Amino acid sequence: MNTTEQRAIIIIPCRLESRRLPEKVMMEVDGKPLVHWTYEQARRTVADSVIVATPDRQIAHYCRDYGFNWWPTSESHPTGTHRCAEVLSHYRGNASVDVVVNWQCDEPLVEPEDVNALIEMARTVSDIATLVSPLAEEDSENHNSNVTKVVCCGGKARWFSRAAMGGADAHCGIYAFKSSVLRKLGCMSPSRFSRIESLEQLTWLESGFEIDALSIQRLPLAINDRADFERFKNAVGRRE
Repeated sequence: MNTTEQRAIIIIPCRLESRRLPEKVMMEVDGKPLVHWTYEQARRTVADSVIVATPDRQIAHYCRDYGFNWWPTSESHPTGTHRCAEVLSHYRGNASVDVVVNWQCDEPLVEPEDVNALIEMARTVSDIATLVSPLAEEDSENHNSNVTKVVCCGGKARWFSRAAMGGADAHCGIYAFKSSVLRKLGCMSPSRFSRIESLEQLTWLESGFEIDALSIQRLPLAINDRADFERFKNAVGRRE
């Protein structure tokens, strides 16, 4: 591809330390850890490049052994988005990158077609684009703190919380950023509400950035704890 053309890249920020499920990115299903499942899914999109961003040698060695693109990042980053911003700053030809997708290993079942739509949304109308899905008031996930809820209005995400919120959608934690926006986010410290909820996107909203919400019919399974991991194993088995 000509380097003057604009391109989209996907960055998979991952580390072994995880509060709810330690070392989950290297937990295996059918002989492949979650980072492998996520990388393969990301390669099915229109993105020009997929890169794993990690501070951990074990993950880096795995990527090297399997021929995955990867970049060593600082251990001090407060969020995966900061990790993505570091990779963008070192990416060869980063001036030609117009969109960066943050796709974490929590979300190995997100459909590539939905990511393609996020990339297009970020190119045309958004500072940031993300996925949401309808959530009924009686849905058990409405009271599951592992499922982030988002209030949307006019196609924009207005607020996020782990608590139940009337009229909220469920949020799928994958983002497409304009590269110029990601560079700014990578310099920000978490805001007060972001720290309280442990939701980095609240920092962005409080700082005045707009987040466009792309609605999808069904929320993909996110792997937050051991029970989710077992559900993922079952889901993979049914697809084979």
